[in-house]
Amino acid sequence: MNLTATRSTILLIDDDPSLHRQVNIHFAQSNYHFMHAEDAGEGFQRIEEAVPDVVVCDVQLPDQNGLDVFRQLQRKMYTRSVPTILISGEYRQEAGLAGVDAYLVKPFTMHELEQAIAAQLNRARRMEEKFGSTLTVLRTNIAYALPHELRTPLSHMRGFAEIIEMEAEDNGMDDIQEYAGSILKAADRLYHLIENYLAYAQLQLIEANPTQRAGLRNTIIKTQRNIEVVAEERAQHYERAGDLKTDQESTAIRMTAENLRKIVYEVVDNAFKFSDPGTPVYLKTGVKDRIFMLQVQDFGRGMATEQLDNIGAYMQFDRAIHEQQGSGLGLAIVRQLVRMHDGYMQIKSEVGKGTVVRISLPQDG
Repeated sequence: MNLTATRSTILLIDDDPSLHRQVNIHFAQSNYHFMHAEDAGEGFQRIEEAVPDVVVCDVQLPDQNGLDVFRQLQRKMYTRSVPTILISGEYRQEAGLAGVDAYLVKPFTMHELEQAIAAQLNRARRMEEKFGSTLTVLRTNIAYALPHELRTPLSHMRGFAEIIEMEAEDNGMDDIQEYAGSILKAADRLYHLIENYLAYAQLQLIEANPTQRAGLRNTIIKTQRNIEVVAEERAQHYERAGDLKTDQESTAIRMTAENLRKIVYEVVDNAFKFSDPGTPVYLKTGVKDRIFMLQVQDFGRGMATEQLDNIGAYMQFDRAIHEQQGSGLGLAIVRQLVRMHDGYMQIKSEVGKGTVVRISLPQDG
């Protein structure tokens, strides 16, 4: 949410066309920008495009109960704090027990709707002010104080493991070489995990600072070489150079090379990690209507609908079953980077058949 902005975004989910017309007329000159949806499915599509500041949702939707919409919003990390106003003539007690922020009984006036929205925005603003300073201090400490403390001992571990591995290889000590190799692999996984935690914390700080956020787009880079280097490195890492299939269009976008490479790293790494050797990983880029598009497709494990819904910090897919290393922060970081550049990430996946990740970014930033 962006409660400091002059215009607040309100998502209205209701299948009554007349209500949408009334809202457009009444709020035409207001500081509220309304997104409209006629059912729950369309509502969640709008949320993927831009997380609103308030959700106003009818209880009786064509495809889903409004209470269930509220519960789904509560399960998603990036919508959990968005205030929800339910509208209907029924279910009021159940809504209260579920923890819904506010409730409007039909019929209601536009003035009553405006008051309810303003009340929720004020409530959210007070909460943000109350916890904002504490979170800022915590995030700053995590992002800038911890890197040295975490990286220094890890660098020593990696360095000595490399020495042991080389010495063992030179002296024919296969067991010792194997042990040192295992230590190195564990250190590399830990290093990547630390980097992702720090990246996530730093992105939180940047997103809250308009000046720093604008600075992300001060650089124009060519995409093809930056993407190619990272994709080929990930393919080599998994010893699957022949599985990588690329089709790139030469172009440029407003983004730092570091951020573009991070996006490609995480998406391509997941494609190789969660698919079998010998199956292709397709990477394609192109431009349409000044929108840069990056697509990565694999034919691996795939993800279920509930897994896609829960993409966020600290979420690992099926870890207990598949014993994959990592914290699941990769896609959360990609989603946040894309959002901070006014872009859009879409994931389509089917269990046992693979995953397609599509990223769209405006060329003009």
